[in-house]
Amino acid sequence: MILAKVVGTVVATRKDERLVASKLLVARPLDASGNPDGNYLVAVDTVDAGVGETVLIVSGSSARMAQGFKDSPIDAAIIGIVDHVDTPGVPSAPHPQQSSRAARESDRQRGGHGERPQPGRTHLLMLQPISPDRKPVGRAVVALDAMGAGVGEHVFFVRGREATFPFFPGEPPADACVVGIVDSWDVE
Repeated sequence: MILAKVVGTVVATRKDERLVASKLLVARPLDASGNPDGNYLVAVDTVDAGVGETVLIVSGSSARMAQGFKDSPIDAAIIGIVDHVDTPGVPSAPHPQQSSRAARESDRQRGGHGERPQPGRTHLLMLQPISPDRKPVGRAVVALDAMGAGVGEHVFFVRGREATFPFFPGEPPADACVVGIVDSWDVE
C-alpha cells in the first residue's frame, strides 16, 4: 500500500462505463516523514476522501479487489483515510496530518507491539526497504501485518496478489503483506 496525500480531483465525462459513478482523485505518495515522494497518481476513491487528507492506496491488481471494482479497469484505489502516522526516530514533515524483500519496520499505525493480529482488526505497518548492508533503499510501503511484527524488527514481505494469501478465504484490497519476521540474516 502507498501512503499518499490527496492533492486534487479529476473530472472525466468520457470514460469506461464501469467507472461512470466513480470519484477520481489525484494523490501524491509520501515518505515516512510525510514529505512528497514520487509521481502523482490518479486513484478511484472508495472511502469518500477529500483534498488534503492522507490516504492509503492499493495499486495494480489489488486495486480491483476494492469493493465494487472486481472487473473494472483501475490500477489504483484509495481504500483508507489515515488518522495518524507515528514513525519513531524519523523526523516529520512540518505539520503532517496526523521476490521477498527485507525491510525494517519504521512505523506502526494500529495494533500492539509483538501481538499476532486479531480477526477483524486491521494491523498496518510502514516498512522501509533496506539493502544487504542495512541502508534504506526505495520508497517506504504500507503493508498488512500477518505476523505481529514489532517496531524495529526486520521483516520480509510480499507484494501483489500474494499479499492476500495469509487472509484466505477473505481477499482484502492489499498489495503488500508482512509474511515473516527475520531472526538473523547474512549476505556476502
